[in-house]
Amino acid sequence: MISQPFEHDGTAANLAANGGIYHFSRTIEGSDIPQDYVNVLGVELPTYATAGEVAAIKGSFDLTPLDQRLLRVMAECRSMRMPLHVEGEPATGKTFMGEQFLKLLEGTTAPLLTDTGTPKTTEDELFGSYRPVGENGRFAFIPGPLLKATTARDGQGAPLFIDELNLLQPNHQQVLLPMSGKDGRLGEGLHFYGNGDQTYYPFGPNTWLLTAANFPERTLGRSVVVDALASRLVWYAITDTERNAKVKALIRSGGRGIGGPAPLDTNIIRPMGTPFEWYKHPEVAQQLTDTVFKLHENLDNHLRGAGDTLGEGEDAEPRLQPMTLTARDALRLYHYIEHMPVRDKHGTVDVAATIKQGYQHLYLGRLASSETRTEVSAELQQLVYGEVGKVRHNGQLLTRADLFTQLLRTPKGSKQQSEPAPPAGEGDNIILSTADRLALEEQNHLQTTQTIKNIETLLRDGAGKLSDEDKALLQASLEELRTPRG
Repeated sequence: MISQPFEHDGTAANLAANGGIYHFSRTIEGSDIPQDYVNVLGVELPTYATAGEVAAIKGSFDLTPLDQRLLRVMAECRSMRMPLHVEGEPATGKTFMGEQFLKLLEGTTAPLLTDTGTPKTTEDELFGSYRPVGENGRFAFIPGPLLKATTARDGQGAPLFIDELNLLQPNHQQVLLPMSGKDGRLGEGLHFYGNGDQTYYPFGPNTWLLTAANFPERTLGRSVVVDALASRLVWYAITDTERNAKVKALIRSGGRGIGGPAPLDTNIIRPMGTPFEWYKHPEVAQQLTDTVFKLHENLDNHLRGAGDTLGEGEDAEPRLQPMTLTARDALRLYHYIEHMPVRDKHGTVDVAATIKQGYQHLYLGRLASSETRTEVSAELQQLVYGEVGKVRHNGQLLTRADLFTQLLRTPKGSKQQSEPAPPAGEGDNIILSTADRLALEEQNHLQTTQTIKNIETLLRDGAGKLSDEDKALLQASLEELRTPRG
C-alpha cells in the first residue's frame, strides 16, 4: 500500500527521548517468544543485546553529527543486507563506531567477529585451514572469520567486521567478492573446498559484512580496493569537513558529553516505516525509474569527467581509488526506496524525499570531497524539485516531486488519474495548443520508452532477487506500456 495509517508515529518520540538509540521487545506473529530489537536512529534491527547492554553501549560515545550519519548508514545497510565499506583518515572513529554498532547487534558478552587485514593475510586465514590441536599432533579444521560469519549461532550467522581492508593484497581482496550478490546486496553463500565434504556455506539471516580502511592516497602502505570489490560495496568516505567538525565537537565535549549531546538530525534520523512497493504502480514506477536513471547517469558522467578529490579548494588532490558506477548501484537504490521510504505523519510516502535520502546515502556517500557532494546534491535538487527536471503530465508542467505527490494522491483505478484541478476561473477543461499537444505526446513517448528499458534492465540484472510475484507484476507493467493506446 502507498498510503496507510502510520505505524511508527511514536518512534520519533522514542528516538528523541532515548538519544536516538533504544531497546525494545516484540512478539513475532506465530510465536509466543518475544524477540529483542534495537532501534538505531530510526532503523529497527534484531539484537542479542539486553536493554542494559544497549544503554551501556550508547553511553560509551558522543553521538556527533558524523557518528549519526555513520550509524544510520550502517543500520540501513545491515537491515537491507548490503555490504558496507567506511573510508577515512586515522582517528575518525571508523573502527570504534564499527565495533560499537556490532555490539548493539550482538551484545557485549559474545566475542565480536572481527579481523584486521595485513599485507601477509592469506586466504587460509580468511576462510580457515587444518591446524594441529592438542598435544597428540591431531589436526582439525579451524574456520576463519568468513566461514564463522555463516556458521555462527547454529547457522544464524553473524556480522563480520574487517578493518584495514586495503592492507590486504589485491588477490586476497578478491576472496570477498562472493559476499556481495549481483544486485549489490549480500550474496547467498560461500563456496569453499578446503574442509572435507562441506563445500558450500549458506549465509544466515544475521550474516553481514562491514569493512573499513584509511585513504590509500594519504596513509603509507595502503593500496586501493580493487574495482571488482569496490563496486560490490556501499561506500561511505569521511570528508575532511566531517572529520574536522567531529574533532572540534569531541574537544569541546571533553569526550564526556560536556555541554549536552548533539541534536539529532531529523533529516537523517527518520522511522523507516513499512515497505513501499513502488513497482506495483505503473505510473509511479515509470517516473521513478526515469529519475533514478538520470541521477545515476549524472554522477557517472561526473566521475568519468572531473572525478572525485581528497581535500577542499586549493588543497584538493585527485583520488587514486577507482569509483566505477554499475547497475548494482541503481538496484540498491530501488531496494532502498522500497524498504526505507520516507513517510509523512499520515503514512503517505514522500517519493522525492526517499529518492533524495537514498541517493545521498548510497551514491554521494562515496565522494570524499564535501565540495563535490554539495555540487552533485544541488544537481539532484534541481532535477527532483527544480525547473530543470520538470515534466509534462496531463497538460501541466510539474516538478518531479509534485508529480510523485499527485500520482500518490490519485485513487487507483479512477477514470482520470492524476488530473490536476484547473486554475480558478478557467473552467473545467484544459485546452492545449497543437504544439503543446505534440510536445506532450513526444514527452510521453520518450518517458514510456525509457521506462520500458529501465524495467527490462531490472528484470534482467535483478531477476535473481525478485519474487515470482514481483516478476509477474513488472512483466504486466511492461505489457501495458508496450500496448498501443488509441
